[in-house]
Amino acid sequence: MSNQSSDVEYETTSPILMPIVEEIRPEESQEVAHTSSESNYDEPESDKNDKSAAVKKRKHKKSKSDSLSLTPPSKLLIRCEKKIAKYKQNRMVDKAIEELVRCTALSRIVYGEGHWKLAKAYVQLADAYFHFKNYVLQAVYHCENARNAMLSAVQMTESQLEKANILDVLMRIYLTLGRAFMAQKKYCDSEQALAKADKISQQRSQMSCVSSKESTNWQIKIATLLGRLNANEKKFAISSSYLETAIDLTIKHRGNDSIGLIPIYQDLGHVEQAKGKHANHDRAIEMFLQAHSIASANYSEGSVELAETACVLANAYSNVGQMDADSMIVACYYYPLSLGLSYGRVYSVTNLF
Repeated sequence: MSNQSSDVEYETTSPILMPIVEEIRPEESQEVAHTSSESNYDEPESDKNDKSAAVKKRKHKKSKSDSLSLTPPSKLLIRCEKKIAKYKQNRMVDKAIEELVRCTALSRIVYGEGHWKLAKAYVQLADAYFHFKNYVLQAVYHCENARNAMLSAVQMTESQLEKANILDVLMRIYLTLGRAFMAQKKYCDSEQALAKADKISQQRSQMSCVSSKESTNWQIKIATLLGRLNANEKKFAISSSYLETAIDLTIKHRGNDSIGLIPIYQDLGHVEQAKGKHANHDRAIEMFLQAHSIASANYSEGSVELAETACVLANAYSNVGQMDADSMIVACYYYPLSLGLSYGRVYSVTNLF
C-alpha cells in the first residue's frame, strides 16, 4: 500500500507532467528588450504618421456618428426639407424622393400619427411619385395615407394661417387623387376628387391670410384639370369652357406671354381636333400657333420646349381634314424645327416638291 502511494507521488511530481517553463536569465531579458527597442526605432516615420492619421480619422468618424445620433428629429426634419428643395431645383429626382420618404418618417416621429403635417409629407411624396416618375399606384397609396392621417384626429386650431394650411393639404390630396384617377381612366372617381378640390379651394380663397395670386393659381390648375377630364369623357363643350376660363385667368394675372398658357392652348387645340368630322381645324391650328409663338418669345432656338411646340403645330397642319398643298408646305416647315434645327438650317420648301 505504501509502495503504491509512493509511486503515485513520484508520478505526479515527475518533470514530464509539469508545465514547461523556460527561465529567462537576466542577460537574455536585456537582449530581448534591446531587440524590441531596436525594432520600434527602425519603424519608418511615414508608417507612424499613417497609423496616427488612421487613428484620428477613426476617432473623428466615431465622434461624428455619435453627434448625428444625438441630433433631435425636429432638426433632422428641417435639414431634410432643405435637401428636398435643393434636389428638386437641380432636378435630382431620385434623391428628392429618397429625402421625401425620410421626411415622412421624421414627420411621424415629430408630429404624431394624426397631425396634418404628416398628411402634408404624404401628399408631397405622392405628388413627387406622380409628377416625376408617373407612378400612379404609389401616388394613390400615399394620398390615401394622407387622407387617413387627416381623418384619424380632429384638426383643432385657432390660427387662421394654420387653418389655411390644413385646407391646403386637403386640397392637394384631392387634386393629386384626381390626376391619378384620370391617368387610370377612373373618370367618375377623378371627377369627384377634383370637385372636392375645387370646393376646398373656393373655401380657402375667402380667408384673409390667402393671397389672391395664390387662389388664382389654384383656380387655373383645377380648371385645366377639369377641362382635360371632360375632354377624356368626350364632353367637348364643357371641356372648352373650363380651358377658356383657365386661359382668361392666366392672361389676366400673368400676361399674354406667360409660359403657363402653352399647355392650356395646346389642350384646347386637341379638344377641337377630337371632335372628328365636326372639328374646326382652323381654330385648332390657331391654338397651336398661339402656344408656339409664346414658346418662341420665352425660349431660345434649338430648345426642347420650342421643338415640342413646333412638333405639335406640324402635326396639326398634317392632320387637317382635307389636306391641301399649303398645309403640307407649312407642316414640312415646322417638322425640321421640331427636331431642334435652327431657322437658318431649314430647307427651302421649294426643294421638297
